[in-house]
Amino acid sequence: MQSIKSFMVISISIFMLSSCGGNSGLTLDPAMEKATIDSLITARTELLRDSVARVCEARLQSEVPAKVDSILQAEKANN
Repeated sequence: MQSIKSFMVISISIFMLSSCGGNSGLTLDPAMEKATIDSLITARTELLRDSVARVCEARLQSEVPAKVDSILQAEKANN
């Protein structure tokens, strides 16, 4: 969740800097802006993918044994 908040803060900051424009001299050229956004998205996507994979693996480790036991008990009851 922290990574999503960080991503949003950085994205909003970039948006604000690019939208203010004017004479501030803080504008990014389109290629640099795209490269910055792409690198941020890539980094956050990898972080989120790892986080989701850990949660999924933990869920599998906790739920699969119970489901297997349930299936085995149902088979024994039918025989």
